[in-house]
Amino acid sequence: MSTPKKTNHESISETHTKVKDGTTSPRRKVTRRVTQISEPEIIDINILSKPESSSLHQHIANLIALVAVIVSIILAYYTFRLYQKASTQTKAALDAVKFADSSYHSNKDYNEKTLKKQQIALDRAQIDADNRDVQDKINSDRQERAINAQIASLNEAQKEFEVENRPFLNVADIKIDSFEIDKRVFVNWTVKNSGKLPAKIITEKYGFIISPNSNYRELNAPMQSGEMDEGSYLTNSQIFPLHLRADIITPQIYDDFKHQKLFMYLYGIYTYKNVNNEKLYSYNFSFRISLYPIYNVKTMTD
Repeated sequence: MSTPKKTNHESISETHTKVKDGTTSPRRKVTRRVTQISEPEIIDINILSKPESSSLHQHIANLIALVAVIVSIILAYYTFRLYQKASTQTKAALDAVKFADSSYHSNKDYNEKTLKKQQIALDRAQIDADNRDVQDKINSDRQERAINAQIASLNEAQKEFEVENRPFLNVADIKIDSFEIDKRVFVNWTVKNSGKLPAKIITEKYGFIISPNSNYRELNAPMQSGEMDEGSYLTNSQIFPLHLRADIITPQIYDDFKHQKLFMYLYGIYTYKNVNNEKLYSYNFSFRISLYPIYNVKTMTD
């Protein structure tokens, strides 16, 4: 046990008093205060000596306190070790996070640059492809126009060649032997091939009629087969003469012809082939014959 100690404290205060002459005089007052300070109590723990019968409870209390101290030390040690380990793991985790963040940003920047370069390359490739498509379209159009022009030129040349190298049949030299009252009318003509190649005759039909109709398109007259055999050939510049006998001319017919009330028509059709390419042609003819001037022949074909 400890005994309390006494300590002295002094305090000085100053006051002023008024004297008879009206002035003030200072006066000091000293106050002393005594304070008692108790020293800490010291507790002795005996853990080595055997407890006496009278102090058994005190000894148990000491053991419990010792065990509590040891447990506290052990817990403090392991707590410190766990803290160190946790700190190390936290630092490693933070470093890993920093590294991952740095890697993420680096990869992100790299990927963005790579994607940008790829997009630029794709855009340029698309532009080049579009330009090639446009140029190919222009070239294709030019080639198509050139080919079409060549085809048209070849077709025209072929037509010209075909025109120049094909048979052409026509009727020429139409004549009337006599046109007198009470006599028959004889009509003579020739069929001529004015082309460069022979013509193979397929059909030959013709007719002669005296009619008051002045429009040959409105004629509906019969025709007869000609004198040329089917399958016969008419070569270049070859002439085939034909003649046809008509009715007897009466005074009335003669007078109507004189006053252009009646007309004579020679008409017919020839179909023939080109011996070179077997192409089929058709020649239709119709001639109106008048007497003034004598035996004037007017071609009525289309």
